[in-house]
Amino acid sequence: MIRGAPLFLVALVPACRTSHAAPAPQPQASAAVQVPPVLSVQDTARGIVAVVGTERDRRVVLRQGPTRPSITLAGPLATTIARAAGADVWVSGTRAGNTLTATAFLVRTVDGVPALDGTLVSADGQVALVTADHVRHVITNAPAALRQLVGARAWVTGDLAHGGVTWGVLVPPPAHAPVADSVVALDLSRGDSVRMHGFADGMARLLASDAVYLRAGAPVVSGTSNIRAMLAAARPVPAGAMRWQPLRVGVSSDGTLAYTAGIAATASSDSARVALRADRYIAVWRRDGAGWRIVAYAEIGAAPASTGPVSDTQLMAHPGSAVQDSIARVLVATDSAFSAHAARAGIADAFASYAAATAMTFSGSLVNTGPAEVRGSFAGAEQGTLEWHAVDAGAAASADLGFTVGVATYVASPGASPRRSKYLTVWALQRDGSWRYLVDGGNALPQ
Repeated sequence: MIRGAPLFLVALVPACRTSHAAPAPQPQASAAVQVPPVLSVQDTARGIVAVVGTERDRRVVLRQGPTRPSITLAGPLATTIARAAGADVWVSGTRAGNTLTATAFLVRTVDGVPALDGTLVSADGQVALVTADHVRHVITNAPAALRQLVGARAWVTGDLAHGGVTWGVLVPPPAHAPVADSVVALDLSRGDSVRMHGFADGMARLLASDAVYLRAGAPVVSGTSNIRAMLAAARPVPAGAMRWQPLRVGVSSDGTLAYTAGIAATASSDSARVALRADRYIAVWRRDGAGWRIVAYAEIGAAPASTGPVSDTQLMAHPGSAVQDSIARVLVATDSAFSAHAARAGIADAFASYAAATAMTFSGSLVNTGPAEVRGSFAGAEQGTLEWHAVDAGAAASADLGFTVGVATYVASPGASPRRSKYLTVWALQRDGSWRYLVDGGNALPQ
């Protein structure tokens, strides 16, 4: 899903003008070659990359030599730089004391041998590495294993003209379409599951044991049994009355995390007529030994449901054990910076600034695509304030796709009553090392 980001995205139907937003008042990566950014001169360091510390407190450092202290690398890009452990790299960014928040890097040598750092491309049967200066370095007689990495950012050493090269992957290539197809097929099959087993049991069969569910008018509920109980307490959905149609699907480069977003259609009838209601949804899927299961789900646009009493034990806790993964912590921090941007520069500017090029948000019955449409969807809301924080997060092991779940408070004007909501945001790592959201939506909390 996203202009050069290391994951697969496809728009399944053309997006019309269709959040933890304020209450209302792709095809695979571009064919244009993506190359690592040229480093800036300011705040640049060179050294050997090393990963140090324990499993629980792992750090990426740049060792500058025996007479100079090591530099700790920070920021989302540090995870990518860790893949170059043992290599000699240049890193640029913003330095504070002995910590460098990385914004770009280039591999210079590996085991003392000069290296090229760039993106692997294929044309006319040849594999080449495109470096930051946009030069194509053809790799003659590229091994089959290297040909399978087309689209990846990699370093390469050796004699490119005559073969005998060595390489390492820095950013994996995009996932293959069949993985996305399998997620779409499962998403579409939810209608059959609900028809066969009823809404509560049919949905529960596709949930991960630690799933979180966002239903309008209810708290954030976690755990399969709790979610099943909440859904069962709602007004029954007639068998065969629900269908899901994904508009977007994205898959992490390692094929372990995915998301779908689209239309949830519900048919109802009485003696006189049949009515069709079209709401929206976001689903985050995780693949493990049991296959794909939903780990986070948000109903969007639906009327607040009667869920019955929800006990405190069903509520999602404030960030705790679920937010221990290092990438998840980065996403929580990014979400917090996103909220701070809204407080500083306004809601519309924040949502436009943090949107990916193909980002999708929902406003009433509309789907907004891209930063410009997202910005326009907040017209009339700029007098209000919106603040939020994440209560859960997760990410793929490949560190290129993740999600946050959180709660938000919107105040339309000074003195107005606050309106509380909850949200699900899907994030993708960009080529420059930043995280931008791909889809965002939510619904009301109990007021």
